[in-house]
Amino acid sequence: GADTKLPDVEIVSFDVPTFAVAGKPLRIPFAIDSALPRDEIVSLTMTTSGGEEILHEATLPAMGRLQDALVWRPGEPGKVTLTLNVPKTGSERNVENNTLEASLDIRKEQLRVLVIESAPRWEYRYLRNALERDPGVDVQTILYHPDLGKMGAGRGYLSAFPKDEELT
Repeated sequence: GADTKLPDVEIVSFDVPTFAVAGKPLRIPFAIDSALPRDEIVSLTMTTSGGEEILHEATLPAMGRLQDALVWRPGEPGKVTLTLNVPKTGSERNVENNTLEASLDIRKEQLRVLVIESAPRWEYRYLRNALERDPGVDVQTILYHPDLGKMGAGRGYLSAFPKDEELT
């Protein structure tokens, strides 16, 4: 055995979640161990089974570990295989550990939220605006105060309380 490690780069983790929501950004953490004698700049490539490529440039620390994340916005619903690859770097001999694959289920999910409030306080306005900005949330609102005499009006406001059948 040698006193020093042979030059090598290894993807030790590629933490793809089990599912993602179509159209929403997904953060995918990864870790790469480097047994290279000096820092190296590499261009990582994440490829989807649909042929989409995401490039990410990073600096591998000498004899250390890089922990970073890729951000990707999944498209259409369905099953996808993601492949993370680090190209051969310097005098690296073993390139078999430079690739990892993981599968991902992309779903189209729409949350349905009913916000009921008696008066338009700042908490209510903040919550309603935050939910409306999220494309994965369908927001319906009831603003009702007995002294107002009628419920709120406008986009996303319901004119009456929903019946039980509408909630399912």
